[in-house]
Amino acid sequence: MLPNAPAEGGWPTREAIDEEGAFVRRTLAKEGLSLGDSATAFAWGEVWSGFGPKGFLAGNGVRYRGD
Repeated sequence: MLPNAPAEGGWPTREAIDEEGAFVRRTLAKEGLSLGDSATAFAWGEVWSGFGPKGFLAGNGVRYRGD
């Protein structure tokens, strides 16, 4: 969760979760990695960032191919 993000009962709000996803996408864009709606595949692997409704949290990750 981002610092100063809104929370309810210690848990992030949907607004906070969406803000975290936007932050991750902006940060990756500064590095030249553009994400689509939630995930983007590259020759070296995959990057994703989005809302996980099952856990009600932001999910971000990088998966490298082991070629």
